[in-house]
Amino acid sequence: MKPVPEDRLMRVLDDDTLWLLILSFSSTSDLIQVLACENLVLVRAASLVLSNAKSLHFSYLLELDRCRKLGSLLLVDAQETCVSKLLDAMHQTNDQQDNGGNNKNNPSILERIEFAGLRHLAGNRGSWLRRLFDFRIHKNLTSIDFSGCGMLDPRHLQTALIDASTPCATIEDITPSPIRYLNFQGCYRIDAQVVLEIAKSPKFRQLQSLGLGGCSQTIADDCVQAIFDNLRDLRYLDMSGLKRISESCSWLFQHLPDKMESLELAGCELIRLTSLGEWSYWHLPRYETYANSSNSSLSLGTIVDISRCTDSFWERQLQWTDRDAVGPNRKPLKNLTRLNFNGIGTPRRGLVEGVLPYFALRSMGSLREVYLSGCEQVQDWEIEVLAMVCAKSLNALEMRACCIGDDAVRAIGRHCTNLSDVDFSACFQITDEGIQSFCQNQGIRQHNHTTTVRSLRIAALLQVTNVAIEAIAALKSLLFLDVSNCPKLTQDALSATLKDLVSLVEVDAKGIGKWSTPAAALYSYDDEPRYLRFVNGRPLRHKATGALNQFQKETCFHTCTVRRHSKHLGQRVPLQAMYHCKDCRLVPALNRGMCHACSIHCHKDIGHTTFVGSFTRFYCDCPFGVVGSKFECQAISSHPIQRSRPRKWR
Repeated sequence: MKPVPEDRLMRVLDDDTLWLLILSFSSTSDLIQVLACENLVLVRAASLVLSNAKSLHFSYLLELDRCRKLGSLLLVDAQETCVSKLLDAMHQTNDQQDNGGNNKNNPSILERIEFAGLRHLAGNRGSWLRRLFDFRIHKNLTSIDFSGCGMLDPRHLQTALIDASTPCATIEDITPSPIRYLNFQGCYRIDAQVVLEIAKSPKFRQLQSLGLGGCSQTIADDCVQAIFDNLRDLRYLDMSGLKRISESCSWLFQHLPDKMESLELAGCELIRLTSLGEWSYWHLPRYETYANSSNSSLSLGTIVDISRCTDSFWERQLQWTDRDAVGPNRKPLKNLTRLNFNGIGTPRRGLVEGVLPYFALRSMGSLREVYLSGCEQVQDWEIEVLAMVCAKSLNALEMRACCIGDDAVRAIGRHCTNLSDVDFSACFQITDEGIQSFCQNQGIRQHNHTTTVRSLRIAALLQVTNVAIEAIAALKSLLFLDVSNCPKLTQDALSATLKDLVSLVEVDAKGIGKWSTPAAALYSYDDEPRYLRFVNGRPLRHKATGALNQFQKETCFHTCTVRRHSKHLGQRVPLQAMYHCKDCRLVPALNRGMCHACSIHCHKDIGHTTFVGSFTRFYCDCPFGVVGSKFECQAISSHPIQRSRPRKWR
């Protein structure tokens, strides 16, 4: 196919169509500058682009200095002004196209809108917030993201929600809204009144995702009950950091919606989920142990029979018990994939024993991500149950600062076949035996191409020595390694292990002294290409990296950002566009995303549905196997994609 000559293209397209085509590739930061000009053709084209957009991403306003560097009082309203101007232009264009101001016959085609990171956005200027929740206009709007909008006014938002829920005359107007995703994470002014309005409004009965992490501390037990009573289609619920959710509502978590996929309670200090632990105490299979003495056998009590805890245990339990007594709250949660209980409960009084097996058995082996940092009450047998029940699905496990030992680590390595991200840091009872067993079992599976451990954190393990470090060399697909503050490690043993980890991108070894081996030896060994780029959070710079650096600059468009940015996110990591994939569950509701290169080569090229997200700092999740063991990230593989130059027209 030959390209169309430029002069012929200019004759075919008029000025309005040409500018509409050009501005359709612009971001919100570009459009706000176009609307400020005096050219009516450009302003009209920009307004048409806004009215015909399926997604609007206002986080790209952070590209503008006036919306990012808010150092003076004159610039505090810059974000509010830009958002109000863009949305007003979109609504005015829709009203003009309808010739009557009533957009029922000509609704907006907008599907997703996000304001992530606009921390000075209040919603108190103009009527854009009220019209945003007018579902007679936005009949196709499914996602609204206010994450990071710390100044969002709860009273203006509540007024907009009340107007949206006001009963109308026609049956069409009282149908549930199209909204499926609402995210207020980090909006610390959003209070209980807003949450109750959302939960009790019939307009939001089909809501599937609700993010309340970091919101006002007025959100308490009554909000939790209203959410579980009314929003039965909920799939993703984030209540992290809400410290007034207490033990009084722990029984409500037996009534989770059947389609629940993600539950986050990180940092909820007053809840321990005691009622779920009581169920495990009465229903898990147990056997009695005895100690032989000179006279008779003494009973030592009962322990859980782990061998009988399988992924089909919950269904068998339903068959054995009276269904009337069990009730609807005992249905299996086959869609549950993510649990985040980091820091739940107060120190020394965290997650009650038996809660983890409860969710593992009720999910029937569907859990993929489990985060339990700081849960000191979790015992080895609970981790063994999790490893056995979720052996094929478990992908990420974080156990930082827990009291588990070698038995739990050994069970994880022996049973789990799909692990990618593991964190055993600050678990002081773990020794060389546990790490060695874990690495040997996972290394065998990697040799058979059945699993890929990409990230391993074993920082602050006081009993770990060089024996464990030598065993880590079996994890050939490792991208990130953290062995910081392990006092019994030596520099030479670590250097020898790093030479065997060809795919390693970043290593954190703070607290074990300086390496006696030169940095160049860590990068080039036996003429084999190396990808080590970051040591202790800083770029590794020496002469040996020159050739690879030049190659990655030429092909950076096709290289995953994991090879260019450290996992320690900071100001060195630039703001960039985050992409998501519906087919692989790399979605904002699960706090998952990917870079542009991965969105093209790993997802879009194979027919997956991808969409652009917010403009922020992030670490790409695609290379870490969150999709499954059979998936391999193409943008970070050992053989970079040879697409550095576009194809020429023939």
